[in-house]
Amino acid sequence: MVGPHGEERQGDERGWEKLAWLTISALALGSAALHWLGVEGLEAYTLLLVIAVIGLYILYEVVSRRELEIEHGVAALMTIVGVITYRLNLHVEGELVLGLYGTAELLEHYAVERAESGIRYLIELMPRSAKVVGEGEVREVDPSEIQPGDTILVVRGERVPVDGLVVDGRGSVDQSLVTGEPLPVEVAEGSYVYAGSLVEEGSLMVKALKAGGDTLLSKMLALVNKFRQEKSSSERLVHRFSRIYLPTMLALALLSTAFLGLERSIVLIVVACPSAFLVAIPATMLSSLAASARRGVLFKGTPPIERAARVRVVALDKTGTLTLGRPVVRRIVGLEGFAEVEVLRLAASLELASEHPLARAIVEEARRRGLRLSIPSSVREFPGAGIEGIVDGRAVIVGRAEFLASRGIEPPALVPNGMLVMVATDGSVCGALELGDEVNPDSAEVVRRLIENGLHVVVLTGDRRESAEPIVQSLGVGEFYADLTPEDKYRIIEDLRERYGPVAMVGDGINDAPALARADVGFAVGGIDAAIEAGDVILVSGLRRLPWVLQISRITVSKAWQNLAIILAAKLAAALWDWPRSCPSGPLWPSGTTVVSYSRL
Repeated sequence: MVGPHGEERQGDERGWEKLAWLTISALALGSAALHWLGVEGLEAYTLLLVIAVIGLYILYEVVSRRELEIEHGVAALMTIVGVITYRLNLHVEGELVLGLYGTAELLEHYAVERAESGIRYLIELMPRSAKVVGEGEVREVDPSEIQPGDTILVVRGERVPVDGLVVDGRGSVDQSLVTGEPLPVEVAEGSYVYAGSLVEEGSLMVKALKAGGDTLLSKMLALVNKFRQEKSSSERLVHRFSRIYLPTMLALALLSTAFLGLERSIVLIVVACPSAFLVAIPATMLSSLAASARRGVLFKGTPPIERAARVRVVALDKTGTLTLGRPVVRRIVGLEGFAEVEVLRLAASLELASEHPLARAIVEEARRRGLRLSIPSSVREFPGAGIEGIVDGRAVIVGRAEFLASRGIEPPALVPNGMLVMVATDGSVCGALELGDEVNPDSAEVVRRLIENGLHVVVLTGDRRESAEPIVQSLGVGEFYADLTPEDKYRIIEDLRERYGPVAMVGDGINDAPALARADVGFAVGGIDAAIEAGDVILVSGLRRLPWVLQISRITVSKAWQNLAIILAAKLAAALWDWPRSCPSGPLWPSGTTVVSYSRL
C-alpha cells in the first residue's frame, strides 16, 4: 500500500503531467479554433510551442524515471509528426493531431485518480483509535495493535474496529457499510458485529475474533485494490500493438526514402502515424461521455463503455438500488378489536420520544395519514429492544416480541415479511407494525426494459430471504440470492460470468465495492462515496438510466469500430492516391464526423 509520502510524490508527478497535457491541448486546439474563426498567422508559432512542450515533457519523464516506456515512444513519434506537419506547412492539421492526443492523455489521468481516491476512502472508514478493556482499565490504542481475544469498548457514535462477538451490552448497530442492510441491527450478548459498523444506540463490549487485515472490511479493500490495478484488455492490446506498429512504420519510412525520395517518405510517416488510431476511438467515446453526462450518467473514462457494450447479465443489489434504503411501514395488523389506525396512532405517539430510524418511519406514516398524535409521558427507551410510556393515560409498549415477553405480555404468532414491531396497551397486545425497505418507483420499469433487451437479471442482497422475496417477485425477477456477505456477492459475480457471460453489477454501498470491482463493469447508484469510487459508471440521475446506458454503450462501440475502418480505408487511399493533398485530412475527418454525430445524442 502506498504511504502518504509516496502518494504525495505520485500526486506531484501527475500534477506535472496533467499541466503539460492541458497546456498542449489548450494551445493546439485553441489555435486551430482561432484559425477557423478567421484569426490567422498564429498557427506556425503555436505548433512550434506545442512541439517544444511535448519535447520537454519527454525529457523530464525519461530523466525522472530513468527508463523508456511505450507512452514515451508514442509521444516522441507525435513530436516527429508535429515537426513534419510544420515542415509541410500543415500547421492546423498538426495542431489538431497533437491537441486531440493531449486530450486523450488527460482523460486517462482523470480515470486513474478517481479509482485511487475510492481506495483511500475505504481505508478512512476504519477508526483511528480503539478502547481496549483489560486489568480494570480502558486503554486507547491504535487498531493495528489489537489482537484476537482482546475486549473492545465501543460507545454510541463510534465504529467497531474489529470483527467479533458482543460479550456485554446491547444497542443498535448500522452495518450497512458491510452487509447493505438499510435497517439498524439490534445486537446484544452473543451477536456478531463487523469492523466499520457504526453504533447508533447503546454501548458494546466486543471480543475481537478478527483484527487488522483479517477483518471483512480489510478483505473488501484488498479485493477492490487488486482488480483496480489490473489493466483492461483494450489497454493491453494497445500496448502490444504499439510495440510492433511504431518501429515497423519508422523502418518502412526509412526504407522508402531510397526508392521514393525524402518528401514522400516524410508523408508516409504522416499517413502511417498512429495518431488517427489514438484519437479515432477516444473521439467517439468522448462524444458518448458528453452525451451521457447531459443525461446524468458519468463514466470513469472510456474503458467502461467498451465493457458495458458486452454485458449479458445484470446483477442488481436490492438495498438502496431496487429499494430506497429507508424503512417504511408496510402493513398494520389490529388485534383485540383495535382498528389499524388506532394501533398506528398509539405507536407513533410513543415513538415521538425516540430518534431511532424505525421510530421515525412509524411517525412519518402516521403523519402521512393525517393522524393527530399525543405527547407521551414517563417514557423509557431500551436500546435494541423497545420503548414504553404513557399515551393518553394508557400504558403503551412498542418493541420486539422478546421485549414484550420480558414485560409479561404474551406476543401473538405472526408470520412477518419484514421487521415486526409489536404494540401493547394496558397489558395486552393490540396490534403489530411490519416495517421494510421502500421500493424504488423506477425499479419495475428498469427490470422490464432490461429483460426486453435480452439481458438476464439477477438480484443480490444481504437481507433475509423472507424479507427480500416479496420485493423481488413483485419486480418479475426469477433469480435472486439473499443473506449474502460482500465475499458471497464477489463469488456469485464470478459464477454468473461463467454461466452467462460478461456481468454488470449495480449497487450503492461499500458492501458492494468488491462485487463492483470484480464485475466486468460496475454501476454505482447514489449511495456513499466509496461505492461511487469503486464503480466504473455513476448513475447520478438514478437507476432509470441503466437500460439507456447499456444501449448507448453498444451503439458507441459499434460506431467506434466503424470509424476505425473508415480511417484505415482513408490511410490506404492517402498512401496509394494523392499523398501530399490527402494525407492531412485522411486521419482526421472520420473522427470529426464521429464527434458531430454523437453531439446530437
